[in-house]
Amino acid sequence: MAVTVAFCTLMVLIATAEQSFDYVWNIVGGVNDPSSDKHIQDIGEVVRAGNYRSALVDNWQLQSFDSVSMYGMNMFGDVFWETEFNITGTTWPLSSWLLGDHILSSSAEVSGTQSAIYNQSNYDLRLSPSPDKSWFAISTRGLSYGGLPLFFVPRSAYVPFSDPAILDGPLGCWDLNDLINVVFQYEDNTYMTPATCINRCWDNATVAMLVKAKQCYCADINPGVPPTDIPSNCYLECSGSTAICGGFSATAGNAYHVQGSRMPGYLDTVLLYSTIRVNVNTTIQIDISGVSAASTEPIFISRIMVNATGSMTSTFTVQYSDLNCAESSGIMKILSYSTPTTFLADGSHSDFSILKVRCLELVLDAPVTEAVVELWGPDNSSEHVGVPALVIRGKVYTEVTTTSSTTSTSTTTPTTTTTTATITTTVSTTTSTTQSTTTSSTPSTTSSTSTTTTLPPATTTSTTPSTTSSTSTTTTLPPTTTTSTTPSTTSSTPSTSTASSTSSGTSTTSSTSTTSSPSTTTGPPSTVPSIVSSSITSATSTSSTGASTSVQTTTKATCHCPCNTTLPHLNLTTEELQEKIVEIQRRLAVNVSELSSTVRKLTSAEDSRVSAVSIGYIGVGILVSIVASIVFIDSAMLFRDVKKLFDNIRTGLCPKEINPQS
Repeated sequence: MAVTVAFCTLMVLIATAEQSFDYVWNIVGGVNDPSSDKHIQDIGEVVRAGNYRSALVDNWQLQSFDSVSMYGMNMFGDVFWETEFNITGTTWPLSSWLLGDHILSSSAEVSGTQSAIYNQSNYDLRLSPSPDKSWFAISTRGLSYGGLPLFFVPRSAYVPFSDPAILDGPLGCWDLNDLINVVFQYEDNTYMTPATCINRCWDNATVAMLVKAKQCYCADINPGVPPTDIPSNCYLECSGSTAICGGFSATAGNAYHVQGSRMPGYLDTVLLYSTIRVNVNTTIQIDISGVSAASTEPIFISRIMVNATGSMTSTFTVQYSDLNCAESSGIMKILSYSTPTTFLADGSHSDFSILKVRCLELVLDAPVTEAVVELWGPDNSSEHVGVPALVIRGKVYTEVTTTSSTTSTSTTTPTTTTTTATITTTVSTTTSTTQSTTTSSTPSTTSSTSTTTTLPPATTTSTTPSTTSSTSTTTTLPPTTTTSTTPSTTSSTPSTSTASSTSSGTSTTSSTSTTSSPSTTTGPPSTVPSIVSSSITSATSTSSTGASTSVQTTTKATCHCPCNTTLPHLNLTTEELQEKIVEIQRRLAVNVSELSSTVRKLTSAEDSRVSAVSIGYIGVGILVSIVASIVFIDSAMLFRDVKKLFDNIRTGLCPKEINPQS
């Protein structure tokens, strides 16, 4: 019983695309999907086309997915990291299915304490086994950086990574001893402010530290020792502003993010491996064991340099595998965007989307006398690596049962006995499909040959009175299981010949068996046609004097996504059809005021950054000042008018008496 997997690509988010994870997922309708068919297209082509969302997400509960997986991929569709989620009984919002207790499997060693944490510590999402470790993390687009979000995956499947420090605005009261690359810049007793210190550290460091109200330091964060924020150690105002700039301690100070060019979690591209090969025919193979002592783990490369001599013009293509070279024969991937990418072997650096490799082959277009090769990639001292794309795909599992019919041909040439120059030959042929067939013949010699064949595994056993060697070779190719048993027996009834001559016997048996395996698909019923893998297995067995060899080849077709797009055949009257239409319209009708798009239009996104809050307070102060100024300017006239109003009221209530004599 074989299992095939069909995929439906639901979303692609490209790193540095300036759109957040939940924003793209929550858009209603398809995005960058003009023909509504990207969910079944080649994943590499879909990723290279940019951010994408399928409208299938909107009909989440109508889809036939067995599970949904989240991937970290490169731009060629290679999987660097995967975690699969159970979606039974869930709805499309991320908070419904993207949960730690829904995890079915993962390429990393996910423990039972795995949890999905949203919108925390400058991350859109963290799949985290502990408060400061992650198996996967997405930085938020809402930071003051450009070029976000970024996606981080573990370099090793067995080691979760420390969350990359993502800095923004005031960072807290830190200690200089917790930082690295600390450099004192200057001291100013009169005009020290956070802005002046940040400007001094621009492009030189990631953190500006203000100490003792007047001292400026530039520093970087130690990846292995996250700084501790102790607010009680910082209480002095800067000499040039009211901002807090440390305390009386010589090491405690207020840390501020320097908005330089280095991104959160940025890793330097460094030289990982170099070699010189001489008298190269066309192919240079590099095994990962020559690059890293930890040969069981792959390396990540994003740049290659080849400088070939001995050829007028030389170019090369790249083939790679995340398996060891011994296991990669015949399955190497070609570095290709749409056609194989060709690089110059002239000593220039060739950059490409990051690759995860254990085996690498550089195929030159002509032999060269010498080639210098360099491999570059992210600094391999880190626990994490950045990937270019986040992909979400639905999965449908289908069981495939393979049946077979077998045709077996057996030819027996019994012993030739010479008495008076008479030669007798008996040929027996047996053809069997699902039952045994026995054929007997009586030659003029004593010869008995029995051949039994069972496929697969292909096993041939030969027994003969003469000296015969028997060899059995079995090849099994999981997960396709093919069972074919064809007992075939050929017997010869011996006769006795009496002569005064010498009798010599020669026996030869040849057998050819071909198995054709049409696929029969069994599984849960589906409302749509599904194109699944079909497998064709062929086995050839040849026996000469009892020796047997078996070769099996399995070819699988491409899996496509089954999606609910068809309806059962209906035979309705016009009135019944109209009732169905009205019912469908009623069920599909939605309250526009409750749509997420409407709610988002009327809801302001919360922004807790100090800069945003400060601007808000300044705006309120300006408005209040304008109103207060207008009131103050007219206060004298307002006072006079109010006094006159009260006088008129008092006069009206208590009018003066008129003296009639006057």
